[in-house]
Amino acid sequence: MQHLAEPQLGLVLTFDLQTQARLEQVINRLEEQGHTPFPEGMRVSPHITLATFTFPAGETDIQNVSSAGALPSEFSAQLASLARRTVPIDISLESLGAFGSMQGVIFLAPVVTRQLQIFHHQVQRLLKHFGATRHPYYLPDHWVPHVTVAVEQPPEAFPLVFRVCQQIQAFLTGRAENLLLVDYPPPRLLATMPLGESAALETDQATL
Repeated sequence: MQHLAEPQLGLVLTFDLQTQARLEQVINRLEEQGHTPFPEGMRVSPHITLATFTFPAGETDIQNVSSAGALPSEFSAQLASLARRTVPIDISLESLGAFGSMQGVIFLAPVVTRQLQIFHHQVQRLLKHFGATRHPYYLPDHWVPHVTVAVEQPPEAFPLVFRVCQQIQAFLTGRAENLLLVDYPPPRLLATMPLGESAALETDQATL
């Protein structure tokens, strides 16, 4: 997620436990070497952001959504349904990069597969349907999927991050298994929706 002062809601993908742990090791190793990958209170679990957004004032269906805005009453139900129908997404992190438009943001980048693109489009279409104000960074044709490993870093930190990613073997293949609804700042989890519950149930029933 981009580092913003204004409250936002966000939808992010998180990974299988092994991948998640490996990516956490990158951040931990940077801290052990005396660097500060994230400002105090802003560290979050490694993830791929699909959207950041707000809704106009209206009925809420999740308690204490905060000043980021209320949620339309059917939004969470449709979002959870989308997650259940979506099988876990294969993720291959194969490169390291930085955003020129956001100072000091260093990230691991996944290969942009059709599966990942389709799910992103589905999420964005759902937000548009419910009238969300969406941040342009994450709109289709603008989105650069990434896993942030450090923000507000000086230029000389880039080689260190690359070296740590190699040492930890962070260039890896895993799976995105959960869709999270969050708000920030500061980061706060509102809901976790596992991917593929409906698909798994259908597979289990077919084997009976």
